[in-house]
Amino acid sequence: MFTNLKSKLQSVQESVTSSLQSITINSTKAQYVAPEKPNFDAGAELLHKYQTEWNELHNNAKDNAFQAEIVARSIAKMCLTVKKQHNDLERLNTCLATLPVLIEDIHTMHQTLENLNRLVEDVENDLIKLDDAKNALSMHGKMLNEKIELANYEGKKLAELETLRGSLICLIYLFTVFLPLIICFRPCLPCQSFWIGCGRL
Repeated sequence: MFTNLKSKLQSVQESVTSSLQSITINSTKAQYVAPEKPNFDAGAELLHKYQTEWNELHNNAKDNAFQAEIVARSIAKMCLTVKKQHNDLERLNTCLATLPVLIEDIHTMHQTLENLNRLVEDVENDLIKLDDAKNALSMHGKMLNEKIELANYEGKKLAELETLRGSLICLIYLFTVFLPLIICFRPCLPCQSFWIGCGRL
């Protein structure tokens, strides 16, 4: 567009120069002529031509300014887009730079989770053992209580047995002491009845 404008300006300049030169040459060569009636239409075509070309140049300049404004807006939008993409690339580069550290942290966390999983399994096993020990201790306590109750029952029965034994010993002693007397007084029936009644008592 600017090339066309430049070529048009050059053509206008050349035409003006050639017109002036032709007028100058003709004026030098022309001889005196008697004045004629002035031609008021002289140069009208040339003026119309220049006006037409000037209008074209003016319109072209307007179009160029409008197109230049559109191009400027497009360039501004492109600048914003490129700047945004540049910032995005910088952030991406930063993220990529921290990626190895992130991978190492993830690996460390994975190992920590594995260790924690093993620790949880150990705790579960210990809890199972603790539960078994608790059950065993409870069973042992029950057995101990039963042994204590059995010992108490055995002691009670032994005490009763000792009491019964003492009673038997007393009875045996009484029989050994009083049996000869009973035998001696046997012919006497009233005495025998008396001693039998005492034995029942």
